[in-house]
Amino acid sequence: MWVIIAQAFAFGFLMSLHYTSINSLTFADLDAEDTSMGSSMSSVAQQLSMSFCVATASLLTALFLGFEHDSAVSSTLAAAIRSSFVALGVMTLATTLLFRRLHLNDGDNVSRHKEEPSPTESAGA
Repeated sequence: MWVIIAQAFAFGFLMSLHYTSINSLTFADLDAEDTSMGSSMSSVAQQLSMSFCVATASLLTALFLGFEHDSAVSSTLAAAIRSSFVALGVMTLATTLLFRRLHLNDGDNVSRHKEEPSPTESAGA
């Protein structure tokens, strides 16, 4: 039981971290007047991605079951669901390759890591 609790905690933590990171990058390059529209678009994109994930998971489970729902015993169903989770995990890991396209300065305007002015710039002020 403790393994399930630890896995649920880790999953929740990582999902929260993921959504926070994505949301920060979503608003990183938006002007102040565009943040409302950006918030709406981000919310819609998150809802669509969750819906597509549920649909993909159900299709994968049906594929791993072999479309034989009536004769599926609990061990076959459990194996199909386990295989679906593994396949979804692999797809999720594959999407992280998109983050390789980010530049080093992406998100600078939403982070607290601002460049410190050089001593010559602050002396001239």
